[in-house]
Amino acid sequence: MRNINEGYPRRQSAKLEKKISHREYQERLSGTVGEKLVADLCKNTKAVKVAKGFRIPVSYKTTEEVVIREEKERRQDGTAMKKTRKIDAVIFVEPGDRALCQDWDFTIGFEVKATSSNLLKDDKIPHYLGWTDLFFLAVPDMLIEKAMRKVADKDAIGVFALDSGRVVKKPKAQNVPVSHRLELMKEAFFRHNMKSSKMWL
Repeated sequence: MRNINEGYPRRQSAKLEKKISHREYQERLSGTVGEKLVADLCKNTKAVKVAKGFRIPVSYKTTEEVVIREEKERRQDGTAMKKTRKIDAVIFVEPGDRALCQDWDFTIGFEVKATSSNLLKDDKIPHYLGWTDLFFLAVPDMLIEKAMRKVADKDAIGVFALDSGRVVKKPKAQNVPVSHRLELMKEAFFRHNMKSSKMWL
């Protein structure tokens, strides 16, 4: 996991490309844009308050394309039929060495929308709620107004500006069921971190 206190890498050029793809915006959450957000959100955590002015190490890991599964019914052989959805990016955050034992760790989910058409026609965003502690609709700065209108009546969905790296609307923290939290961690670990160890029998 990356440690914020190791120092910030060089910032991206302020000059934006004329056309930036969904994938490129997704990758920004793994770079300085995501790092700045983690730092800002950690400032008001219990871990920082307990530290009383002392610096604490903040570790985080960004995982892209995280699949979540909800069981719908079971087949005749007993195996589960599950509805799958994909969260564009999830950041797992550990604010301080005591975070895990004190349950101060938290997760941030993102649905990335790079174009106006994709933003306006998407109706699945509310289905991602209940899987991460915080959830953001992440858009280019030029789509902020449209994003704000889309989630105006949804307190649990925030708006994050991908170009300027700022929180436009902070979401209300969610109560994540233990089963969802474990499913998310299992997916991030087995699906992503163990790819290099794959073999065939």
